[in-house]
Amino acid sequence: MSGRGRRAALPPTDYRKAPVLDADGLVIRPVSGAGKPLGVWDFRDSPGPVDFRRALVAALAAQGRGWGSQDTYQTNTSTLKLLFKHAAAAEPPVTATEHITVEWWKQWSGDIHVRRVLAAVVRRAPGVPEATRVFMETPRRRPPARRGRRRHASNTLVDVGEGSSGRALRHVLELTAQARTTLEALGRPATKLLVGHRGLGGAENLRDHEVGKALEGAIRLWQQQVRAGGVDLPARVHAQALRHSAQAHHGRARNNTQDTHERDYQLQDEDVRAASRGAVELGLAQALASARQTVAMRLVEEVDAVGEVSPEPVAQEAGIDVEVARRIVAGRLRTPVASCADFLNSDHSTAGMPCAVSFLLCFSCRNAVATGRDLPRIAYLHQALESLRSAVTPAVWAADWATHHARIGDFLTTYTTTDARPQLFAAVADSERELIHAMLERRLDP
Repeated sequence: MSGRGRRAALPPTDYRKAPVLDADGLVIRPVSGAGKPLGVWDFRDSPGPVDFRRALVAALAAQGRGWGSQDTYQTNTSTLKLLFKHAAAAEPPVTATEHITVEWWKQWSGDIHVRRVLAAVVRRAPGVPEATRVFMETPRRRPPARRGRRRHASNTLVDVGEGSSGRALRHVLELTAQARTTLEALGRPATKLLVGHRGLGGAENLRDHEVGKALEGAIRLWQQQVRAGGVDLPARVHAQALRHSAQAHHGRARNNTQDTHERDYQLQDEDVRAASRGAVELGLAQALASARQTVAMRLVEEVDAVGEVSPEPVAQEAGIDVEVARRIVAGRLRTPVASCADFLNSDHSTAGMPCAVSFLLCFSCRNAVATGRDLPRIAYLHQALESLRSAVTPAVWAADWATHHARIGDFLTTYTTTDARPQLFAAVADSERELIHAMLERRLDP
């Protein structure tokens, strides 16, 4: 009931709330309980398998149903993206929720508060091991604060199990302990972590590797050995070249993102470029063919807001049946952007079934026929998309809106002039403006 005792209006029977997750499951568009948009959070550029990302993004969307702050989404989104980055760089990579073990989670989250808070999201995802889920649900007690002078400590190198950085440091200390003991016995104590001997060996040559050339020396020794065995190597082999070759050979990201792997490693590899040539050429040919047919909507300028027009010339110009042309002239087949000559045989839906796609795709459908009276709405739609461009991230714009914007721009460039646009904008009624905004907000989607 309203405040004055009148019954509040109910939404239409066919009303459906816009989904929080996009169809690809990698973009979240949350709305608060008051109906306020809380941003667009895009995970399409994050590294890792699609199914792995979808599972955790869906868990984030489910966890965030009660959130009313855009800052909360910002914090959790940034942390989840960091998880994807570290999971892809792990050895071996974490590529599914089943791989999120207690040991890996403890190593990754450590004592960093924002990472530990993400446990509420991760444990929602299907496939997370039961042991990991139980560990995440168990409250962790923080150590009591000490009085007096403040001290800062890091738990990054705490030994929390196999695979942790603390366990690795423990092994290194154990392996190098004898060398430090020997140096101390010789009267040359050292606090360096890595110590050993070079050259002929012996106690007199035992020292720390402070000059940092041990790796280069090992590579030179390896070159000499393999060349002696008849292996043909480049004139100079160094650590950077070996790392590049190893990553290109293994075919996956190693301690970097998938984008870096593809851009700086695979695309620099001659074998990868040669193997990809056919696929690239095919993709370019398909893109060119698509671009040539990008605007399939036709325009019949004779049908405008005033005056009567015979359907016969409209049918001839648009290449449609006279009866269909008569209904277009009468305005009985209008959509938010044009008129539809065949609702049951769309270029974008199953033949014989009602069209079920966004009206934005009318511009690439052969059944769409625009008339002179549709031009003001189309011009206003293009202007509305221009305004939307500054309100979304570049990734969202490229994925969701750029193609539609370019297609509508091509249509207006073909059939109108820049000088005529102000008159078209002025001819748009308020009800038509509301219709365009409802379409962009996906309130008119089937």
